[in-house]
Amino acid sequence: MAGLNSILERYVLPTALKIAGQKHILSVRDGIILNMPFMLIGSFFLIFAYLPIPSYANLMGEVFGAAWRDKLLYPVKATYDIMAIISSFGIAYRLAEKYRGMDPLSTGAVSLVAFIMTIPQHTLFTPVKGAAEQIVKGVLPMNFIGSQGLFVAIVVALLSTEIYRFVHNRNLVINMPEGVPPAVAKSFLALIPGFCVLAVILLLRLIVEATPFGDINTMIATLIGIPMHHVGGTLPGMIFSVILIGLLWTLGLHGDAIVLVFIQPVWLANMSENLVAFRVISRSRTSLPSNFTICGLRPVGRAPCWGW
Repeated sequence: MAGLNSILERYVLPTALKIAGQKHILSVRDGIILNMPFMLIGSFFLIFAYLPIPSYANLMGEVFGAAWRDKLLYPVKATYDIMAIISSFGIAYRLAEKYRGMDPLSTGAVSLVAFIMTIPQHTLFTPVKGAAEQIVKGVLPMNFIGSQGLFVAIVVALLSTEIYRFVHNRNLVINMPEGVPPAVAKSFLALIPGFCVLAVILLLRLIVEATPFGDINTMIATLIGIPMHHVGGTLPGMIFSVILIGLLWTLGLHGDAIVLVFIQPVWLANMSENLVAFRVISRSRTSLPSNFTICGLRPVGRAPCWGW
């Protein structure tokens, strides 16, 4: 055991200390944690909606009507299905706090707008079964603003904040005269940096749309999300993550704060997938699907999560 501790202190500790103090990693951790209270609130309503007591379900149906469960799930959808939106604001806000002279609120708002810009504002809709799909414009697909959009939210939040800081530090801002209310002055300070952020994101979107990926969400999900799911969404990956957290704690480091920054988006996405599957099977009163695992829903035909 002494030999293991010596190896960890010599090779792992220096790197772990650098990771633990890296401002971008800390911001990702703190920004995603902003979702936690809302997810807990949504979980309570989910429990109330699916209490395994037949008399409870009958009573709720008699008092509130046959659609009582769907109405009780409104808070669940409003909390779990907007993870990426909250994270895009929270990560940028926390990162701006670590830079001198930047307004976290304006930076978070710019990041949120930039994130919305990356989302294709249309979706496919099938009017009736067997009919041709139609494109519905002017909508935000829920899958892109929920857990599936977490990686995009992380990348956009970090990128937009750094662009904002680059412009701000070169004093390319509009300074209002004294006597102007602080809230108004801060809004004008964010004008040019915000314009630069949105211009860069727009350029990136146009470039990506000219590639086979089609949109930024698909590109990041393919290049970052899928590899991360193969690492953090498998049973060996989960076991390794938990063991690594424990080893870091033995060195006096906050293992959760270091490891979960990289793994938590994957676990949140898997948890959201399982939540959707649970709602479906609860309505249909069927058994769990064969691709329902602790690592999220695996594609049909693939091995269980520990074999990914």
